[in-house]
Amino acid sequence: MKKFSIIFATLFLALFASCSHSDIWEAIGNLEERVERLEEECQRLNTNIEALQRLVAALEACDTITAIVPIKQGEEIIGYTITFSHSEPITIFHGEDGADGHTPTISVKQASDGLYYWTVDGQWLLDANGERIRATGEDGEDGEDGSSGTTPQLKIEDGYWYISYDNGQSWTKLGKATGEDGTDGDGLFSAITWDEEFVYFTLTNGTVITLPLASSTPEVPDGGEGEGGEVEEPKEEEPALCPANEIWYTSTDGKVVRPYYIDVFGAKIISNDYADGKGTIRFDGPIATIGECAFYYCGTLSSITLPEGVSRLGMWAFYYCASLKSIALPSTLTSLDEGAFYYCTSLEKLSIPEGVRTLGQYAFQNCSALSDISLPESLQSIGPYAFIDCHSLRSIALPESITTLSDWMFAFCTSLSSLPLHDKMTVIGESALYGCTALEEITLPESIVQVGYSAMSECTNLKRIYSLPTVPPRGAYYMFENNAEGRKIFVPSASLAAYSSAYGWEDYADDLIGF
Repeated sequence: MKKFSIIFATLFLALFASCSHSDIWEAIGNLEERVERLEEECQRLNTNIEALQRLVAALEACDTITAIVPIKQGEEIIGYTITFSHSEPITIFHGEDGADGHTPTISVKQASDGLYYWTVDGQWLLDANGERIRATGEDGEDGEDGSSGTTPQLKIEDGYWYISYDNGQSWTKLGKATGEDGTDGDGLFSAITWDEEFVYFTLTNGTVITLPLASSTPEVPDGGEGEGGEVEEPKEEEPALCPANEIWYTSTDGKVVRPYYIDVFGAKIISNDYADGKGTIRFDGPIATIGECAFYYCGTLSSITLPEGVSRLGMWAFYYCASLKSIALPSTLTSLDEGAFYYCTSLEKLSIPEGVRTLGQYAFQNCSALSDISLPESLQSIGPYAFIDCHSLRSIALPESITTLSDWMFAFCTSLSSLPLHDKMTVIGESALYGCTALEEITLPESIVQVGYSAMSECTNLKRIYSLPTVPPRGAYYMFENNAEGRKIFVPSASLAAYSSAYGWEDYADDLIGF
């Protein structure tokens, strides 16, 4: 966005003849500060415009609100995050007194046909044909699937506000953004209030949008005002179950996501629609599996709910779904095959249901945002490379049924700071913890019988290793290379001599300490 170079030049020349250098630079600094405030305001306005559109869509879809979470700047509440039962969350910022000049008021208003249309400064926003532009529906650039309608966008250029309603292809000048000739601007929302049953969104044009609270939802601030009290973190709800012959999803662009292969579900696709903020794929019968490469490289897929009855996620089922943030897995699932979530770089957390027995190799490779995953007690095997390059994974609890850390299983998990190994664990595979740079301490239980080649090498902050077996586990070369300086390996005192001469362990004889 331009920084108003003409305004700066004019100001500089006008001041130079009559002001000191310090006055000039103070004036320029003040103007730059106002420009930055305007740019920040423009960004928040566009966020609010998108939120308002999705709010209307949630209203038309008869959705309910599950939580209202304040956004704070220090101690001040500057906005709210609103979550819904089915729609995607929205963020709403409070209106603020604007910088100099007039801030255009974008809003929606219900017409006599019962539908909501966009307004600008109280007037209907019209397209090139003089027709009112719907806030949701089929008449916008994104309305191909009947999902969203046009989303107006604002920008500031050369000191003026501009508006676009064709995704930035053309812009219409509205009014001056700087100067003294305008009134202070405000946001789209003048108040957000609630009671025990409803949340009321009052717009600056007086329109009130009312949505019900979900019946089981207590996650709203105390006080019933837009400046409400403290809020508990939203409680996770069990995801809604979709019918056995449907898959539900959302996409980043509000458009249909088409599976890469259509014949890998055990049933035939009969429709794929996107409406009211949700996509639905319908089949001619129950879905048995999410087969090989089913959603291969579906880059706009952001969430998905699978029905009961699905027993397997096939090889590379969600390969490189880089926008996939959440997935609801059915209780009937028994296996996640090789590379099922390979390179799903936006996936943040996942609960694997009880009943799953296998996680294939590369299952979560390079899921770099994955910070929280729970594994079921039913799990029998985890393949090599399963969690390699999961850079956000901080800790993980392994069920007792898993007795081997497979080769490269947690390699380059650079945030992994805790890995409790239970007393049924027997094997630490080759490079299983290679490059886990946040790991500072680890205990090998008495049950360990083998430590593989380079198992904990390049763990540069690893300071203490406790090996509890009285008989030294079968070792290998480079088990503990390039750990923290001064790293110590503690072994049973009675076995100190045995460790000092055991294959693989003898290379670290100087670091062994009996306890």
